[in-house]
Amino acid sequence: MNWDKEIIQERNVLILERLSAFLALLSLFIGSNTIMFLFIFGFFAIMVNSLYLKLVGNKLTIQNSRSLVRLNVKDIDEWKFTFTNKGLPILNGNIRVSFTNKVEPIHHSFIDVRSIIDVNIPFKAWHNEQVDVVIPVKAMKRGVSKIDSIEIKIPHLFGTGCVILHSKKVVQAKKLVLPERKTVKTSNKEYKFLQGSQSLRTSIFFDPLTPIGTRDYQNGDPFQYIHWKASAKTQQLQTKVFSAIGAKTWLFLLNVNGNKENFETRISHCAYLIDYATKENIPFALAINVTTFGESSYYFLMEGEGRQQRLRAFDLLAHLSVASYAVPYHLMIKDILQKGIFYPYVIYFGEIDLSTHASLISFEEKGSMVFSVKSLADQGAMELCK
Repeated sequence: MNWDKEIIQERNVLILERLSAFLALLSLFIGSNTIMFLFIFGFFAIMVNSLYLKLVGNKLTIQNSRSLVRLNVKDIDEWKFTFTNKGLPILNGNIRVSFTNKVEPIHHSFIDVRSIIDVNIPFKAWHNEQVDVVIPVKAMKRGVSKIDSIEIKIPHLFGTGCVILHSKKVVQAKKLVLPERKTVKTSNKEYKFLQGSQSLRTSIFFDPLTPIGTRDYQNGDPFQYIHWKASAKTQQLQTKVFSAIGAKTWLFLLNVNGNKENFETRISHCAYLIDYATKENIPFALAINVTTFGESSYYFLMEGEGRQQRLRAFDLLAHLSVASYAVPYHLMIKDILQKGIFYPYVIYFGEIDLSTHASLISFEEKGSMVFSVKSLADQGAMELCK
């Protein structure tokens, strides 16, 4: 790693320089060996001081490999930095590491100023020595913690100055603290099956082209569903059994506008339902009205399922900030509807005013069931929008 180097000389060095010059002149007039010795000693001290400050730290490097660690709140991890010193020894130094306060040191004292944590640790490295600096940390709140800066202060051996090395390049290490999951209660009173082609555990719809077995014939079974080969083999009428199908994709709509006090709660409720959808193998998409660059002007995660889809969704939620610039919500809804993709279930997180309600009803007109999640005593409740 390259460093910006700052050399600080103390005032006593200037005094020593003037004293050495005075002793040199005095030794010429008087011819004293003692004064000449003092002059040589002072000159030598000045040269050593200047040379050390000029060369120390020049061959100090730090490994800067890219790393991303995902953590849940209260998880324990560490910042680890590996330094290699090919130059002059560094003794009694001090390293200051600054990073975003989404994680906090466990064993080291620190200062938190404007969301940036500063940690100071003693540092030394002999010539040709590799040194590991480890700072154990604990995940405290949702967001991205990254290294803001690294600064190393190296004092002169004689205490007549110091060198300060400032990291020139950004350290490619991040901690991504995922959102907490706060429970959302759901009610099956308003639930109904919607026709579709996705496999379900139970449904009033089935796929007549994919039989999965047979059962004994019952009165009222359609004649065309009788399995004649199985009936001949068992000498008893058998009816084909088909896989249950329906529509089960969820579209999560997260509105970052509104009451900022409920911002984290909305994200936590959304994270809980993402977890639930993953466990139940429910495909889902996620839309957030935060400005971004690309094909869409807002955060939009296309439909998918499984652990990778969950990871992508959590990464989006972790990067959200109260200061994020929001896209007008009705414009995002309009754009999603214009894509022409049908989402059987739409789940909304945020405050509902008249314009938002009118936008959500547009999904209902397309045949979707629209739910909103409300926060009640720090617990979410999913209700059908009416």
